[in-house]
Amino acid sequence: MQVESVLPLVIGISLLSLAVALFLARQVLAADTGKPEMREISDAIREGAEAFLSRQYRTIAGLSLVAAAAIFGFYYVNREVKNIAEMGAGTFWRLPKRALEPASVPVRATPSHPRRVPKRG
Repeated sequence: MQVESVLPLVIGISLLSLAVALFLARQVLAADTGKPEMREISDAIREGAEAFLSRQYRTIAGLSLVAAAAIFGFYYVNREVKNIAEMGAGTFWRLPKRALEPASVPVRATPSHPRRVPKRG
C-alpha cells in the first residue's frame, strides 16, 4: 500500500479512537461512586494500588540506572576497540544533522527521460 492511501486511514482511525475514549471517560466519571461501604473498600484498594505502583516505579528507576551504568562502563572499558571508537566518534553531532537533511527521492525512468547508466570499460 502507498503511504498516501494509508495515512488518511490511520489518522481517521486515531481520531475515532480518541472520540470513543472521550465518550467512555465521560461515562465512567459520570457514574455514581456507590454506597459508603463500597467507597471505603475502593479507597483501600486505591491506596494499595498506589503503594504498589510507587514501589514498582522506584524499582524500575533503580534497574534503569544500573543498566545505564553497565552500558556506559562496557563502552568506557572497551573505548580503545576500533569499532567502538569509530562508532562513538562525533555521534552526538551526526544524528541531528542527519535528521535535518532532506530524504533522497529515487529517480524513476520514464520513456521520455530514460535513466542513464554509465558505461563500464
